[in-house]
Order: sequence, then C-alpha cells, then structure tokens
Amino acid sequence: MPDASEPIDPYHKWLGIPKSQQPPTHYRLLGIEPFEGNPEVIDAAASRQVAYLHQLTSGPHRRLTQKLMNEIAQARRVLMDDASREKYDAQLRERSGEKPASPKPKNKIDFGTFPAIDFGEKTPRKSANAGSVAVVRGPTGEEPAAIAAQSESPPPRRGRSKKAWWQKNDWRIHLGISAITVVIFVVYLLFWGPGSNERFVPEGNFEQPKIQNFDDKFTD
Repeated sequence: MPDASEPIDPYHKWLGIPKSQQPPTHYRLLGIEPFEGNPEVIDAAASRQVAYLHQLTSGPHRRLTQKLMNEIAQARRVLMDDASREKYDAQLRERSGEKPASPKPKNKIDFGTFPAIDFGEKTPRKSANAGSVAVVRGPTGEEPAAIAAQSESPPPRRGRSKKAWWQKNDWRIHLGISAITVVIFVVYLLFWGPGSNERFVPEGNFEQPKIQNFDDKFTD
C-alpha cells in the first residue's frame, strides 16, 4: 500500500497536469480547451474529474483528493456562470498578454495575398499609316536630321464582289414571270371561263341517228 507520508504530485499523478502548467487554470483543471463556453461541456468535464477522484477518497491520500475535488467544484461554478467566466477569461488574457481574437466575418473567403506579376514595360504601338522616320547624318558630322518618309503606296482598295447572273438580270426574270402569268390567265378564260361551252358548239341542225329496232325481225 502507498505510504501517506510519501510526497506525491496530485495534479500530475491523478489529472495529468505537469509541473510547467501548475497551478492549473480552471479549464486545465477540468481537462477542456481554454475559453470553452459551452455549459454542457463544462459540466460533463467537472463530473468526470470528480467521479474519478471520488474513487481515491478511500485511499491514504484522502485529504489531497478532497482538496482537488473542492478546486474542481470551484472551477465549475466560475465557468458555468457567464459573467464570472468572462471576468475570469479577461484575467487570463491579461496574465498571458494574449489579446482576444477578433471574430472573423461570416461568408467571407480569405484567399490570401497574391504576388504581383510584372508584365514588363509597355511600349506604344506605332500607327500603320504613320510615316517612318529615317535618321540621316551629314558628311561633315552635323547633327542628325529626322526626315519623315511618307508611305508611297496607298493601301490597296478592295475590289467589288462579283454579282451572280440572277442578281444582274433580276428585272428580266420578273418580266418573264409576269408574261407567263398573263398567258396562263388568257388560256383559262378561253377554255374554262364563262361562255366557253357555247363558243365551241358547231352551228347547224343535226339529226340524231336512229337506232334500228331489231325486235321486228323476230316477230312471227
């Protein structure tokens, strides 16, 4: 059995808190993340720690376990109340020199900073119709003179596009179609118009041929 007189580190042995983090904060004592604000998470963590320490109260270090259980209960009361938790968080930030993180705006995507791309120095384009400048130096070493040589050959003109034969003679085509339409109309009046039956009936009286009665030959 362990000796009660033997010195132990209860924070490190039972709660896993090393020397570098002692004395522990309320969050570290409960084993949760710093500045945790969810009351359900805080309550569940405190209950878990107390339940584990309660199993050690029957051992030789009952006073130490009871002391830790009281500290956990105190941490739970502070963190479960919003006002006391905000005050405690402010003290922790002042102690560590940490500034509260400003909340980031929602629905905003941070793509970072893109490096600038150097496309080089832009040179102005010369106009196609502008004359070319030639620098001529005199035989006596005088200052060069700029002579503007205008373009000798003008830009070529575009030739007219050739029209199709039916575009050139479209009035003749319309005239021919009109003449054909008139001829068809005259023929229709001659053969199928009003009075066309009387026009082609021959003059004079013609007797209708008589059909011989063959029944007389077979009479008795």
